[in-house]
Amino acid sequence: MSGDHTEEIALILRCENGNCARGELRDPALIEQDQNADDVATTSPVLRGQTTPDDATPADASMACKNGSVRTETTTLCRNNRRIIHDQARTGVHEQAIDTAGFGEFQWRFFVVLAMALMADGSEMTKMSHVIDSVARAFCMTHAMKTSLVGAVSVGMLLGSLLFGLSADGVGRKRALFVSLCLHLTFGALAAVMPYQALFLVWTFLSAVGAGGIVPIGLAYFGEFCPQKGRGRKVGSLLVFQLGGAMVTAGLAWLLIHDRACVRCAQAMWTDWRVFLLLCLLPSSACLLGLLAMPDSPRFLLQASREMEALKVYRSIYVWNHREDKAEHQMAEIVLPKDDAINDDRPQTSVARVRIIRASLSQLFNQPLAKVTRILCLLWGIASFGCYGISEWTTGYHMQLKHTAYVASPTVIANQSYSFKTFTSELILASYENCTFDEVSFKNIEFRHLRFYRCRFERCKFVNVDATNISFTETMLANSVFSRTDLCDQDFRGSTIENCTFVHNRSRCATESEPNIDGGKLALENCLSKMAALPAAGVYVMAVDLVGRSKLLATSLFVSAVGLLPLWFATTEVFLVCMAAVVYVLSFGALVCLMLTSMELYPTRLRCTGLGFVVSFGRLAAILGDVIFSSLVGVDRTVPVLMAIVAITFASFIAAKLPESKGERL
Repeated sequence: MSGDHTEEIALILRCENGNCARGELRDPALIEQDQNADDVATTSPVLRGQTTPDDATPADASMACKNGSVRTETTTLCRNNRRIIHDQARTGVHEQAIDTAGFGEFQWRFFVVLAMALMADGSEMTKMSHVIDSVARAFCMTHAMKTSLVGAVSVGMLLGSLLFGLSADGVGRKRALFVSLCLHLTFGALAAVMPYQALFLVWTFLSAVGAGGIVPIGLAYFGEFCPQKGRGRKVGSLLVFQLGGAMVTAGLAWLLIHDRACVRCAQAMWTDWRVFLLLCLLPSSACLLGLLAMPDSPRFLLQASREMEALKVYRSIYVWNHREDKAEHQMAEIVLPKDDAINDDRPQTSVARVRIIRASLSQLFNQPLAKVTRILCLLWGIASFGCYGISEWTTGYHMQLKHTAYVASPTVIANQSYSFKTFTSELILASYENCTFDEVSFKNIEFRHLRFYRCRFERCKFVNVDATNISFTETMLANSVFSRTDLCDQDFRGSTIENCTFVHNRSRCATESEPNIDGGKLALENCLSKMAALPAAGVYVMAVDLVGRSKLLATSLFVSAVGLLPLWFATTEVFLVCMAAVVYVLSFGALVCLMLTSMELYPTRLRCTGLGFVVSFGRLAAILGDVIFSSLVGVDRTVPVLMAIVAITFASFIAAKLPESKGERL
């Protein structure tokens, strides 16, 4: 293409009865750009009976599009097809420039930066499950409050995916991701040190909003730097770091978080769970610093008619990747067809910005993207409902098995006498029957699942005691002192209290969490299951370019459904942990294919918007699945397992209808 004699082509449509048929390629002089096409498409009335005649020429059709003498939807189609022509020209330039620059040191450096972002996303999705009991005890949360906290993270990430996806197509990938990470990092740090429950909830929600934009922006951002050949394998490798982030988070929880049931420990200012939350922000910090040295996506810059900036990026990539041979980039100039619609779309006022956002969302459901969007929404919704739902049920059922095994075997201590002794270590899951305690002190201690039956306490001291599920039944307490304890009247059912003193006692924490569950062991099991999934995740990443996105997606979902069948026979903890790892691996394979397909099927001007929208839809379905499946923990295993199998199998059949995105040009 030369500067003064740029050869441009435009698609002429023949419009008959409100329908447009593909015509011929003509010189653009026959078509003048309609400067107010957006306003015409949204405000002009439908002009019925004013279609072009059957013998109209393409020039007549184009003039009809210009003058608005066809239906409103026809005007929109004319403008959209002009935009498609310009998009195709930019796509060709981009693919040629990226192929020339190659994949090398520049992309690997960028890969490391965005890998940190994906680790932050994986950490955000799982970290709250490791600290929820400690947080609940620190703020004395009820079950409803705990549910609100977990829901705030899920809803925040849902909104973040949608909002930052929209912004990335407007202001650029780099700027949107930078703001997303700043929001996540700032409010995450504030939440980690916040001593007030309400503000902790608000900061956690805002931090999750920031984290929600990482996936839709990060994948599109990196994908636009990759050549067409092998793009699936490279972008899919980023998602492995999301799995790695969840694994590292579980490992940190196992190493750092202790005394999950200790109220005093949880309420301390610099307790272990607060340090854990701060450490989980390290990947975001690293990505934020690395992002400062990275350019914006050259494909976005081309789309925004910023050719000179895009050319600088292409040259920078080429120089980084060819430093050894010291070759120079041969592309000296980028000349593209002028698309006035792009300039018109740049918002100048708040009203215009809202209009553009609304138009971007509406374009997802207009031709030619309507069918793709509907299929992707169905896939994301049904697959997320089944996969996340059964994962939530598996976790709940695992906890139920642990609790059942725990309370089934208490230690029984009968007919013992204790005199002049001091207890300083916690007393857990024991039943003292017909025992005598004379001048015994209980200091700085936890009582958990403890029962004193027909015992006698004489001149005893209870100092700084926290109690959970404790009962003094038909017990005699005389001349004893209770200082800084949370024991209450309901703990002394049928007991006799004589000449006892209660000093500086505090109200018991209202949390309903079960302290008998070994959170450290759960975190370790979670870490090991994620670690076991890494090799299988690598296999999926390698296969995505060989097999194809839609085929591998349908196969992964179907195998996932079949893999759920053994859950019917899950009665032991070990078997359940192994099954959870299998389900996670199979779900990850489907996630890789679904992310890649969603990214590649949308054009550049709507790539982050479309990806953010379908990811948000999937997260909404995941929230619904979590709520429904968690309520089925106490019922027969057949109901949740069958529900998940049906949902995931149905999703696999829908995946077969999805267009293959392998080989799509960005």
